[in-house]
Amino acid sequence: MSSDHIPMVLEEVPEQVADVPNLTRLRVAEPADYLIRLLGKIDSGWAVALGDMGVVTQECDADRDITTLCGHVTDQAALLGILNLAHGLGMELLSVEYLGAGQQ
Repeated sequence: MSSDHIPMVLEEVPEQVADVPNLTRLRVAEPADYLIRLLGKIDSGWAVALGDMGVVTQECDADRDITTLCGHVTDQAALLGILNLAHGLGMELLSVEYLGAGQQ
């Protein structure tokens, strides 16, 4: 392995991470609310697979749409399922934002 592939080790938490609200409450197996932005459009037939996520699609120009998913995810395995679905549909992930602990 060459030296340009050695992973970076953080000696302190970056400011962007330190300022994230409720970060200490994020748990793998607990519900949370997320905002996910994707390049492309999700057909309404996928609503069941998205669970409690609201879906809004905005047209950016003639051949590009941005889909925003927002809502409750039961745990990070369910979040990964949503991201895998989007990947399988050929959508590009633009962002995932943790909004806070969800209700059980």
